[in-house]
Amino acid sequence: MFRKLLPILALIPVLVSAYSLHQAWFGILALLSYLVACGLAIGPRLAPTSPRPLQLGLGSMATIAGMSILGSAVYYSATVTTESLLVALIVIAAIAGIVQKPTDHLKPLKPDHRLDTGLFSLGLLAILGWWIAVLTNDISEPTRSLWLVLDPFTLTALGLAACCTLTLILRRRSAYLALLLLATLLFSATSVAATMYGLGYGFDPFLHRATVTHIAEHGTITPKPLYYIGQYALELIGMKLFALPLFALDAFLAPLLAAFGIVIALAGRQASLKPPSVMLASLLFLPLAAFVQTTPQALAFVFTAWALFTYPRPRLAPAIFALAAVITHPLAGIGAIVYVVLITLDDLPDRYRSLSLASIAAVTLSAAVAIPVAFVAQAKLANLTLGFNLQNIFKLWQLPIDSFLTTQYSAWGDTAYFFIGNTFLIVLALAIIGIILTPKTKYGWYVPGLVAAAMFVNFIILSLGFDFTFLIAYERMDFALRLLTLTTLFLLPYVAVLLSMIWAKMQTAPVGLRVGFVILLSIFFVTNVYAAYPRHDNYARSSGFNVGTADFEAVTAIEDRAAGQDYIVLSSQALASAAVQELGFKQYYHDDIFFYPIPTGGPLYQYFLTLVEEQPSRGTMLEAMDLAGVDLAFFAVHDYWWQAPQIIENTKALADDWFAVSNNRVTIFIFKR
Repeated sequence: MFRKLLPILALIPVLVSAYSLHQAWFGILALLSYLVACGLAIGPRLAPTSPRPLQLGLGSMATIAGMSILGSAVYYSATVTTESLLVALIVIAAIAGIVQKPTDHLKPLKPDHRLDTGLFSLGLLAILGWWIAVLTNDISEPTRSLWLVLDPFTLTALGLAACCTLTLILRRRSAYLALLLLATLLFSATSVAATMYGLGYGFDPFLHRATVTHIAEHGTITPKPLYYIGQYALELIGMKLFALPLFALDAFLAPLLAAFGIVIALAGRQASLKPPSVMLASLLFLPLAAFVQTTPQALAFVFTAWALFTYPRPRLAPAIFALAAVITHPLAGIGAIVYVVLITLDDLPDRYRSLSLASIAAVTLSAAVAIPVAFVAQAKLANLTLGFNLQNIFKLWQLPIDSFLTTQYSAWGDTAYFFIGNTFLIVLALAIIGIILTPKTKYGWYVPGLVAAAMFVNFIILSLGFDFTFLIAYERMDFALRLLTLTTLFLLPYVAVLLSMIWAKMQTAPVGLRVGFVILLSIFFVTNVYAAYPRHDNYARSSGFNVGTADFEAVTAIEDRAAGQDYIVLSSQALASAAVQELGFKQYYHDDIFFYPIPTGGPLYQYFLTLVEEQPSRGTMLEAMDLAGVDLAFFAVHDYWWQAPQIIENTKALADDWFAVSNNRVTIFIFKR
């Protein structure tokens, strides 16, 4: 009886956190106690054949996905308040108490008498060295790449940690130490941006944090978006019930859930597969760039990976994760939903086999065109211009798939970029071999391959057949490339099969060959980490700059100069990001024109590009003012912009006034009617 009440009792510290001791440290303890209590109750039902620690992990993951789902239900059906979010957690706790099953016959945790603490300690020391290097470097000024601040050779620490992790995995020793080290390694690889960019990384997270803040203050936002809420719900629960600071929660949410959740999911699956642990090495091939910053797309990828790697019998856990993915971002969630539907159809009784195969074919074919159809429908509803050319989709040689087969006569650089430039092709080649070698009697063996094929067809159609004219040129391939990431995820199970078979064959091979295998995988992982962040080196040129202190200073100065008058600002993405964080969604003008340019094809950003890429013009500024219906406008130029000195000098003769902030890092021009 006490065990059934444990999830309900875990609500007590939640109540204390929400209504009394509203402190982050206590909120973390309250959240952990709630996840553990619900995880212990739900886990055995979701993974009856797994050891108890993995059941706890999987149950906690299902609880997090449930918080996302029910939190979204609260958002769509009621005003978001502390009380309404608390109701969602009460419902989850009640369900956990009801569905838990007796644990008398569950597989116990078997102690590992071959603990390899030496390798584990060496791996942890290497990761500690990595974190010392990361924490002693901070990026608060504009830079093209974090690798210009953090010496890329510090990646050798992660390479050493990867070698230790792989050795633990491949020797099948110290299973739980290996899992812990692998999860820590993946988290260390994906959380660099969250740690080093103290003012924020990227642009999208600024918008999403501003949206979450608005919902927290007003209970809703208008118009209500039809997606993204899966992430917002988790962050609102973290803020309102557990007093977690939004900035830190948002920065680390995706890296944390990706690293530990995916490892737990695949490790739990190994309890039912042979050989049990070697497949974990495939996680070094994860598309790490997808998880380095928290966005709805990234979080949906996380939930999708959870659904994919969790053993699909029973199907409840994959179904929960797929639902969380689709309400967070349908572009990733549709792959998860298709996967769950296909494994369900594949598991129909033999007497329905013909119907099962026909249904699987129909679902796969529908999924292969579902995303382009959804884009067409959305474009028509929103009156957006979306070009389409059916003939282009057969020009497969024009697919935006990187390849690198040249040399610049640098041993380190050429080796790194051979892996970086050919990552997808390498994964695809390994997966094809894995598909050929996968035992055809294994349950659902072909399902991930069907989903990968469907997502790849979507990728072909979007990248070759569609022209997203309503987006800025450099963003028009983003949607298609996300599908390439999704394809990579669904190919990884076959990479896992191949790696396990290779290692099985190498058991009698010379030690040097096995060591070489470990080193080769570690090198691939290190290059994977390097490629996960913007690069500015002899092989790649990053054109973006992060938000710096000067951007926040400029936003404040512009607001002061406006003195309460309506105005618009033509500026870069970085300055607009700072404005969204500092001012929220303060001002919109007719036709939903935000007073700072959001660089996703909005007209204000087009005017900004005209000023900095063509010729500064007072007429262009007046056109932008006419568009918004204001009499005051600001034009901001960063000192790092191409031809900034020339632009600044030419604009001084046109503007009514100008000023500079932060030692001339940003020059701001004032235009009045």
